[in-house]
Parts: sequence; C-alpha cells; structure tokens
Amino acid sequence: MKNLAIAFVLGIFSIGAVSAQTNKKDKVKTETDQNAQVRPHTKKGPRGEYQKRTPQERAEMQAKRLQTQYSLTDAQVAKIREISLDKSNKMQALKAKNSEKREKNGAEMKAIKSDWNKQLQGILTPDQYAQFEKDRAEKMEKRQANKGKHKGHYKGKMKGQNGDRK
Repeated sequence: MKNLAIAFVLGIFSIGAVSAQTNKKDKVKTETDQNAQVRPHTKKGPRGEYQKRTPQERAEMQAKRLQTQYSLTDAQVAKIREISLDKSNKMQALKAKNSEKREKNGAEMKAIKSDWNKQLQGILTPDQYAQFEKDRAEKMEKRQANKGKHKGHYKGKMKGQNGDRK
C-alpha cells in the first residue's frame, strides 16, 4: 500500500514538472515571436524586407543612422538625406537595368558609392568623417574575419565519413 501511495505522489510531481517545462517553452517562444515583430528593419535574403524598401525609405534610414552615430546637425542630416536619395535612386536603376547579371553592376556600383562618399566627406566635419572611416574599417575587418566561415550547412553534407567529397 505504501508503494502505491509513493508511486501516486511521484506521478503527480512528474506531471507537474512536465507541464511547467512546456509552459516555459511556450512563453519563451511567444517572447521571441514578439521580438521578431519589433525588428522589421533587419536585412534578409535577396528578396528580403530591406530590398523591398523604396529609395526614399533607404535614404531616410541612412540619414537617421548617421545622425545618431555621429551627432549630426539638422542641416547635415538634410544634405545626407539628399545625397543618399540620389545614391539609392541610381543603385535601384542600375539593379533594374542589369537584374540578371549582377557582375556587370560591380564597377558602376563602386563608382556610385565612391561619389556618395566624396559628397559625405564634404558634409561631415573632419572629426565626424574620421570616426565614420574608422567605423567602416572596423566593419570591413570584421567582415573579412568572418568571410568563408560556414555554419556547417554545406561542407558537412558534402563530405563523406572519411573526409572525401561524395
């Protein structure tokens, strides 16, 4: 009789523990879903939300980002918004013209970005521009450090057990 009572009590505790774990997972998942809805500005794949933005939206985003990062004046923000809009319009037209061959866009895109960079240098103060260049260099170093790192999706599937390719 004692064994039956102990088994009954342990069964009740086990059910309670399993149900508590399930509720906690559901709660975490709900919080994650809510966080995903808060951040619609994230870049996604080739057809992601960033690519769906209009040139005006991109220019506005860039102007706001630079304003917060480098403490820009309203006059600087207005000028940056203008040159960023021009850059976004040119980039969009270039992408539309050569949509099937992205390699053709490379040199022209670099020229557009270089022109924007020269205009930006004229708008920012020397200290602001130096910080901008420093931040950009750090971002490029980080990108180069991560270049070629795969998350195992491709390489692991292609190799057999002894390391040779299938």
